[in-house]
Amino acid sequence: MSADRRLIVASFVFAILWTAGMIWWNAPGLAGSIIMMIAGVFCGIGWYAGMRLWMTWCGRSAAG
Repeated sequence: MSADRRLIVASFVFAILWTAGMIWWNAPGLAGSIIMMIAGVFCGIGWYAGMRLWMTWCGRSAAG
């Protein structure tokens, strides 16, 4: 499995766990659950983008 594929899978798992944790922690109604699911999608995308940048910057500094 390539590094890109692992990052995509990890961001997907992060988004699911974050969403499940927020719904379990807050116990919102239907509208709140939908909002948390949308926020979970954005968290997964943000986590992917942040990790992608971090891996790029660390790769450059490690290469010298």
